[in-house]
Amino acid sequence: MHFTNSYGKLVTQQHSYKILILIHSFCLDDLQFADDESLDLISNIVASKAKIVFIVTYRPEEVNLDRLKGLIEPSEDIGVTKIDLKPLSEEDVIIYTAATLHRPKEYVLPLAAVIQERCAGNPFLVSIVLQRQYIHGLTAIDSRNA
Repeated sequence: MHFTNSYGKLVTQQHSYKILILIHSFCLDDLQFADDESLDLISNIVASKAKIVFIVTYRPEEVNLDRLKGLIEPSEDIGVTKIDLKPLSEEDVIIYTAATLHRPKEYVLPLAAVIQERCAGNPFLVSIVLQRQYIHGLTAIDSRNA
């Protein structure tokens, strides 16, 4: 589980008063790998009603959702916004590849098909494969169309 702590500040002008809002946000990645003690700690922080924003990622197919229920289910006191990310479709990968390489969709079809087969629509992996292709000189970006 990766842990990132970040702070954001917002200063607004309202009736000649300055209002400073300090927002604590924590990004918790791959929560499916968290141990019970870490989940208990996070649950206690959430239950304390501190002014904290948690951004949590997890893979539902790899986690016992009962373990995370207190963190991912909304309640009276806790607001939860869920974003369910699905794999990119074959058409999405074609569009992404064409946009990245600044080429027409027809031109990138063979490459996009291989990327889709290897990455199964995972946006992160699609990006990595395209970067590696470029770094190793296997693809080129058409700067004339950029």
